[in-house]
Amino acid sequence: MKVSISEPAETEPVSLSEMKSWLKLEIDEDDAIVSALITAARQHCEHELNKSLVAQTLIATYDCFETVLNLPFPPVASVEEVLYYDEDGVEETLDSADYWVSLGVPARIESKTSFPSTISRPDAVSVEYITAASTNENIKTAIKMLAAHWYTHRSAAEDRTVSEVPLAVKTILQNERNWRLN
Repeated sequence: MKVSISEPAETEPVSLSEMKSWLKLEIDEDDAIVSALITAARQHCEHELNKSLVAQTLIATYDCFETVLNLPFPPVASVEEVLYYDEDGVEETLDSADYWVSLGVPARIESKTSFPSTISRPDAVSVEYITAASTNENIKTAIKMLAAHWYTHRSAAEDRTVSEVPLAVKTILQNERNWRLN
């Protein structure tokens, strides 16, 4: 399974003004850099948590229908469409009346009877879905800490040893993962 962004988030959980305040940054010349770092930090946190933190449209692709199609990066607000290539290689849309959608965690799609057969090819099935925003102050703090770390240490290699991700960020994200599992 692969996931791609069809429509990116319109807003980030941390605003540019919040981030500039965190950095104690009063100039506007670095706004584009700071904005890019906010997005990169949020995406890093999403991958660490396997959870979407913003509303965005994703496409998950599968090589075939499985018994259950697990949708990565929950929570899911809605499933827009399920497309597949039938045995003749023709792209079809699966009727939404033919499957159930569970928007919980894990988010998943299950057939009411059985999924249709697909041609044997990579990415034979694709699911377009919209994620729901799901963040809290701890995650926002992790995003700000990581973006600030990357802003301060912009070069890939520096004279001194710098951790890729600060321990505090790792700890916050680990606590968030543990909280979800309990």
